Amino acid sequence: VMYLQGHEPIDSVNIAKERATEMAPEQVGDVEAWYYKAKYFVLGGGDTIAIASRFIGMTEDADKAELSAYITTGGLSVHPANTAWCAAFVGAVLAEAGMKGTGQLNAKSYLQWGVKTETPKIGDVVVLWRGSREDWRGHVGFFNGFDPDGNILILGGNHADTGTVESFHPSRILAYRTAR
Repeated sequence: VMYLQGHEPIDSVNIAKERATEMAPEQVGDVEAWYYKAKYFVLGGGDTIAIASRFIGMTEDADKAELSAYITTGGLSVHPANTAWCAAFVGAVLAEAGMKGTGQLNAKSYLQWGVKTETPKIGDVVVLWRGSREDWRGHVGFFNGFDPDGNILILGGNHADTGTVESFHPSRILAYRTAR
């Protein structure tokens, strides 16, 4: 179940399963993919969620060749096991979605990307601080809603060395950014 602040819960998994049962098996394919399609269809957002979700579960060690090759599509060349790659991953996803990222490895470079918004949509960029608000380090990923406790769900790369959806306390947010 996923929540958007101020809205009723949306059970996108069951929406996807219900829709999938109405279709022939060859039309359904991967149920996990239906989950993200349902979330995108129901909540709006950009292709960023659908694109980034393909990398859920990939780790920087076991899948380093595939992740490294994908990251180059965003204009950067990194070895994910040796370099913080959240910003490079966001750039590659944005490039595949037809947008330009910052071209930098620094997560906080996304504070200058797009337009600041106070009301994020599914797929918008979220920039977090790491260490402290003033620290040059940060973390970046894609807004994926809120959990039942009001924490921000972020889909991205390099959450615990993997592609995943992680929950972050709202106090960690520096900015939500949306495409121009």
